[in-house]
Amino acid sequence: MPPQLALLLWAIFAIGVFVTEKKRRPRTSWALWIPAIWLLIVASREPSGWFGGDSSNSSRAFNAYMSGNPFDRNIYLGLTVLGVLVLCQRKVEWAGFIKRNRVIFIFLVYCALSILWSDHPFISLKRWVKSMGQVVAILIVLTEQNPIEGLRVVMRRVAVVLAPLSVVLIKYYPHLAVKYDPWTGWREIVGVTTSKNMLGNMAMVTSIFLIGEILSVWRERKRVPIDWRGLSVSVFVLTILVWLFKQAQSATAFSCTILAGIIIFGLGLPFIRRNVRVAVACSLLFIFVCLIFEMLFGVSSKLVELMGRDPTLTGRTEVWESLLNRDNNVLFGVGYESFWLGDRMAEMWEKHWWRPNQAHNGYIEMYIQLGVVGGLLFVGILFSGIRNALNLLPRHFDHASVCFASLIVAVLYNMTEAACRGLHTVSFLTFVCAISVPGLYHGYATTPRRVPSVPRGRFTRSRRPRRQSQARGRESHRNELLPVDNAEQQGQ
Repeated sequence: MPPQLALLLWAIFAIGVFVTEKKRRPRTSWALWIPAIWLLIVASREPSGWFGGDSSNSSRAFNAYMSGNPFDRNIYLGLTVLGVLVLCQRKVEWAGFIKRNRVIFIFLVYCALSILWSDHPFISLKRWVKSMGQVVAILIVLTEQNPIEGLRVVMRRVAVVLAPLSVVLIKYYPHLAVKYDPWTGWREIVGVTTSKNMLGNMAMVTSIFLIGEILSVWRERKRVPIDWRGLSVSVFVLTILVWLFKQAQSATAFSCTILAGIIIFGLGLPFIRRNVRVAVACSLLFIFVCLIFEMLFGVSSKLVELMGRDPTLTGRTEVWESLLNRDNNVLFGVGYESFWLGDRMAEMWEKHWWRPNQAHNGYIEMYIQLGVVGGLLFVGILFSGIRNALNLLPRHFDHASVCFASLIVAVLYNMTEAACRGLHTVSFLTFVCAISVPGLYHGYATTPRRVPSVPRGRFTRSRRPRRQSQARGRESHRNELLPVDNAEQQGQ
């Protein structure tokens, strides 16, 4: 097949799914394209990477990392401005929003304050403004009339675009989808992203929502007719994502996806659903015990050796040791997104030949950037999000189970990747699942219970008004009889 024809078929498939989705979900607004485009960029590669961006030139890549690309900056700024305009037109109760999400608000304010003690304040400020653009994109989703449906639409659009496009690029445009390590010559399949880990990350985030949607349709099959067209698209895209996992060889992302699927499926089992809080408490206790065993005996390295992989997690443990042994500001860190700059990054590049630009551990990354205070606030965001998901389970089980599984995955994924920093799909997923939104938007409509609609008519009136009218009739009849009774008593 000619490459142009393959690209045309992908475009026809994506546009066809978008048109069909608009007919199936007519209540979603056009503004959802803003977070969809934002996430499409974050989950793949920046716009300049598609138009002549050359990552093989180390000096050019270093300058772009330090100062950013003007073209990318304008794209992010334009999406942020559009998002702010959309939010200004919506009746959002900001006081209620801050009250429900105190920990997240304090974390964002603390990140802004940390710019004051950064040794690269201008770069730190630019990165903070860009991260606030991601917060704006998340708020657009959560202030929809139906935020649950809006989140599904955004994640489905990202999956429908990026998964098939990755296959097209790998098969027909290998110069864009395949890279070779400059030191070892090892072949690395990246698809629409910039690294194999990012490809696995994109597949993980989109797979979690597709698994949740497929299981939701299957659970509701007895009450709601199955939309076979939508279900077939979800299964088809999920199959592509499984193939991408195999190509990317990202063990962490694939393991987290399997875990999320088990959690979503397990929470739906009848005996667990009746005692969901007990099951969740046992699961959290199990995770806590595993962490204790890891701290005392180093179980993970032994498991990695049994799997036939590098016990140092491809040099990650050496980086962790170097970062923890540095003389850092323990309480407040070096400032927002300021560690991997200047002399510190040069020093780390001299120690490690593969030139890391992150800690490959979200909690260590948060510690070196924002200190113990920032780390505790981030952990508080994760636990408050888990609590919100548990509170939402009785009302919106399908959505809450996906949020709970996503947050558990975020907790585990941050142990081997710094997924909490800057613009990242896991960071987007964490905040969109952790933010509490009920009652903030005046036009907010929760997901209705799916019951058969009954036509209103003459013979379908409810019983409650009839009872009220009968009670009023009896009361008026009693009042009419009272004067007669009094007159009879006076005559006697």
